[in-house]
Amino acid sequence: MTRPAPSLQWQLISRVLALTLALTVLGSAALVLLFQNTVDSLRDRSLQGQAADIAHHAAVAADGTVTVRLPPALEDSYRGSRGEFIYVLLDADGRVVAASDGVSAPLVALSPAREARLFQMTKQGRIFYGASQPMSIGRRNYWVQVAQGPSHHNVLEDSLLTAIVNQGGWAIPLFVLLFLGLTAQTIRSGLKPLVQASELAARISPTNLEVRLPLRRMPKEVIPLLQAVNGAIDRLAQGLREQQRFTADAAHELRTPLAVLRANLDRYRGQPWVPGLLVDVDRMTRVVQQLLDVARLEEGAVGAPQSDVDLADLAAEAAASLAPAAIETGRSFDLREQGPNRVAGYPHDIYSALRNLMENALDHTPAGTMVEVDATVPGIVRVRDHGPGVPADQRAHVFSRFWRAPARRTLPGAGLGLSIVAEVMRRHGGRVEIEDAPGGGAVFALIFSHEPGA
Repeated sequence: MTRPAPSLQWQLISRVLALTLALTVLGSAALVLLFQNTVDSLRDRSLQGQAADIAHHAAVAADGTVTVRLPPALEDSYRGSRGEFIYVLLDADGRVVAASDGVSAPLVALSPAREARLFQMTKQGRIFYGASQPMSIGRRNYWVQVAQGPSHHNVLEDSLLTAIVNQGGWAIPLFVLLFLGLTAQTIRSGLKPLVQASELAARISPTNLEVRLPLRRMPKEVIPLLQAVNGAIDRLAQGLREQQRFTADAAHELRTPLAVLRANLDRYRGQPWVPGLLVDVDRMTRVVQQLLDVARLEEGAVGAPQSDVDLADLAAEAAASLAPAAIETGRSFDLREQGPNRVAGYPHDIYSALRNLMENALDHTPAGTMVEVDATVPGIVRVRDHGPGVPADQRAHVFSRFWRAPARRTLPGAGLGLSIVAEVMRRHGGRVEIEDAPGGGAVFALIFSHEPGA
């Protein structure tokens, strides 16, 4: 079983979603890199600032002794850091003249060119980040080296990350959801004309070929497709009109020769070969009349019915016209009515529908039985036969033109009668229903929806 293709709307939304997720991942990766670079830059600036603080609080005595007197808060930071913050002050020859606790040697080799540098070092199995900067204290050249342990680096990252999240990180998922929602709404709005066009196209049928798909507000890319569809409908309508004209013309041309043929046969009644020919002529006349009814219904104006029609009278008239043929074949009609049964409609069309329905019942009911016509329910006429009934799998086809049940394809008939019935009921805003009759047979019910004067 072939799976239905997803809607264009869902395809567009899913692709935008995939693109948004991809861009979000790439943007997040870029943000992580930027975040890392920012942390490194802040760390380097912090190290350079610490070196400047050490040099600022260093003093050289008259005997050349160098002392570093840090402010209490800064001194406590170095003493209480448990080795996370260290510094050393070196003379020009690289000798230690002052240092934090536990430091007795240069943290890194000095640059011969007296250039400041940033470095990494390993101490007690941990990586330290440091800065080595040349300084001038009391007109003498010195070196200040400072370093920070990894714990301080993590604290800096956490502080910066917390600041980003608190100040705007919460807005990122909200922005993504808002963007996806607006994108989905925009796609739906953009595809709305196409959805409306598809709904309009679904209403196109042989009886509704005046519909054309609109081009206004349509995307430029689909306009050629819509124009091609409209062109195909134009050609289909033209072909159907030509077919209708041919059907009507052929039926009109055949009706007169058949009438002349029947008149000539009537002159020879009593001859053994006449009855069979009369049956054939009657069948041909019936098919021609049905073709004329089809052509008239196709070309007739479609609108609200205007006349006040009595279904009981039309049913009695149709039964009376078919009674002689029914009696000849051992069948009869049982008409049930309870006074007028009025609806709004076209009398000729409703009579044609009733006659075709009764003819169909005569064709299917066996000899010695009756075709029951019930017009007692307002707005409804039921016609029952005592034949084999209509199987459920065939009920969707019986009202199609020229369709005939497999068991009757060798028997006379063109398969037009029930299609005329369905078309008449469609034109009147009603419907035809098929029911199983108790004890066997089929019941065809004509159900009208218009009341007199509606």
